[in-house]
Amino acid sequence: MAPGGPAGPSRHLLLAALAATVSCASCGSSVALAPVRLAGDLDAGVGQVVSAGESCGLRLVDARKDPAGGSAFVVLLDGASNPLPENALVMVRLESDAEAVKAVYEAHPLAEYGMRLPDLSVGVDGPGCSCTGAARLDGGVRYSRGLAMGNVARATRCLREALGAPAAP
Repeated sequence: MAPGGPAGPSRHLLLAALAATVSCASCGSSVALAPVRLAGDLDAGVGQVVSAGESCGLRLVDARKDPAGGSAFVVLLDGASNPLPENALVMVRLESDAEAVKAVYEAHPLAEYGMRLPDLSVGVDGPGCSCTGAARLDGGVRYSRGLAMGNVARATRCLREALGAPAAP
């Protein structure tokens, strides 16, 4: 019999795999992990996140502290010297309590922001990035979702480990 014929399950497996791939292509591309507890106050926590980010090749692109001093936001970008749609944008929210600072972070591919960095000062998209290396002749931009998710996973794993927390399973 021919491969994938009535006697073989390969045709059904192929169709199931294709359906899973199609449905997954529309899934979100973010990674959000459990919070990390940092010793010290809020300013020390921001310093730890920025330092950890630098050790992972993530460049600080924005940081804001709320006027009351109870929380702060830090935005880090992977590959900031030549931003591409697959680069990871890591946003960290730090919240201070009586015992320590809790760092909650998530990461997305830069493409999810339309190649624009979020502007924390006004809560909307900020200035656009130059992406000449990724431009196609038809005006579109090349994009690899697999590479983007790999960059997001690598950036968050490295940041988590640099902050002294074990890697997520």
